[in-house]
Amino acid sequence: MAEQTAPVQADYDVVIVGAGVSGLATAHELRKRAPDLKVLIVEAKNRVGGRTLTVDLKGRTDKPEKFDLGGQWVGKTQSHILEIMKELRIQTYDQYTDGIKLAQMGDVNELRPYVSALSEKNLRHYTEVELLDFFTNNNKLKALCDKLDLIEIFDSQDAADLDQMTVSQWTKDNCQTDTVEDVMELGSRIVYGVPFTRMSMLYHLFFSKSAGGYQNLVESIGDGAQAIRLHGGTQQISEKLAQPFIEREQLKFNTAVNRIDVDTKTGLAHVRMYATKSKESVLRMHVVKTKRVVMAIPPTECGKIRWVPEVPFIKRRLFDNLYFGNMIKFVVTYKRSFWREKGFSGEVVSMGRTTEEGEMLPIVDAYDGCAPGGTPAIVGFMREEYADHTKEERCKEAVDDLARIFGEEAKDFIDYDEKVWGQEPFNGGCPVAYVPPGQMDAFAAIREPHHNVHFAGTESATHWMGYMSGAVQAGRRAAHEVLHMLDRDDVVHFSYLADSMFGPTFLEKQQNETTTQPKSKI
Repeated sequence: MAEQTAPVQADYDVVIVGAGVSGLATAHELRKRAPDLKVLIVEAKNRVGGRTLTVDLKGRTDKPEKFDLGGQWVGKTQSHILEIMKELRIQTYDQYTDGIKLAQMGDVNELRPYVSALSEKNLRHYTEVELLDFFTNNNKLKALCDKLDLIEIFDSQDAADLDQMTVSQWTKDNCQTDTVEDVMELGSRIVYGVPFTRMSMLYHLFFSKSAGGYQNLVESIGDGAQAIRLHGGTQQISEKLAQPFIEREQLKFNTAVNRIDVDTKTGLAHVRMYATKSKESVLRMHVVKTKRVVMAIPPTECGKIRWVPEVPFIKRRLFDNLYFGNMIKFVVTYKRSFWREKGFSGEVVSMGRTTEEGEMLPIVDAYDGCAPGGTPAIVGFMREEYADHTKEERCKEAVDDLARIFGEEAKDFIDYDEKVWGQEPFNGGCPVAYVPPGQMDAFAAIREPHHNVHFAGTESATHWMGYMSGAVQAGRRAAHEVLHMLDRDDVVHFSYLADSMFGPTFLEKQQNETTTQPKSKI
């Protein structure tokens, strides 16, 4: 009688790659629904939080204060992150918006005041032609968003044509004034961190619709993405989610994944990882076997991993053709809120033009950074063209630009810090990823699993993608995909799978194309 080989045992039920908001939301959901599962989280950096980063800056007292150099705001319709924050008992406050906002755009170099993007109080500061152009194109954008299907992207009318053009080209074809062209350019710089010449118009519409409309992306009032801030900063979300896993030694820091082999015979994934802080000249590899894998890192980072078997070509095209913006975030602290004393809200958007041909000043947008009762501060973002300057140079350039905007008092500051996210290892950039023209068919495959590997990350969300709330939504979806494939349907919330390959849209399409087959375990 032939000797039978013992079945290969998994080291873990689930390995989660990445300890940002999305990866930890995945782990948190699995722990809540199926606490018996053996879960491992691996993080290439020495911290949790991904694109959130809270640091100490000097304030007007001897005690340092917390400020965010990464993701900072939450919107009132960002339900997924708000639910997590409520569960973690994190306190919030409204972004300060009282006073006059300033905008420098159009064929004038001076700063013009505005109150809200759609306020009648703007009227006296802009020409009738500019206002008509703005409202006309705002309605065009809304109509295009309304027609777009976030699940079956190319079922939407004109989707293929919109994917062939940049946001810049659409703007030039539709907008009649320099001011409204600048509104579109500034929106691209503020939301994605890149000029509007690089991005697919279809992707811009997809991103906008996921937020409930373009205005929500750029506003700090109402349902805007910049409406709410957190006492103590945003990195605490990840820190609190991670704590139970750290205590159980289920989270490994300074550990990166460079290869994933899926054994189609055993149904296990072999995840090869290495220590990112190793002083040895030869990398020491470690391999774990797991039933399911969740990739909660940017698609660009997924593209650096060796896949066996190789991912489908369309997935590879996604990994290789998604790009990140490179906004530089900075915070400056002061002894007093001198801009408030002058009647300004602290909010400004600027094309940065000067009388010098080709010169662009650094600040794209800035906001009041004060916490209630805390040190006065301005938080802002510099355009990518300043990424190669030194920190000292950028500090002077940012402060000088703030002085141009709010007055010479801006030069009398207490402390300055910044983050150039394009230089952050295992990250790729900030604030979000974007898709160039002609690649949205590849982007449509972003949520599709590869054998027993699932994909989370805010880029894969359909509600507030690119934001912390999108990260949570994607993490929850991935967690319930895993539970479904592990035959734990008794704890699966199928509402979380609505935008996945296990959702009704995908299953209906699959049923129309093929006969019903048993559920695959790989």
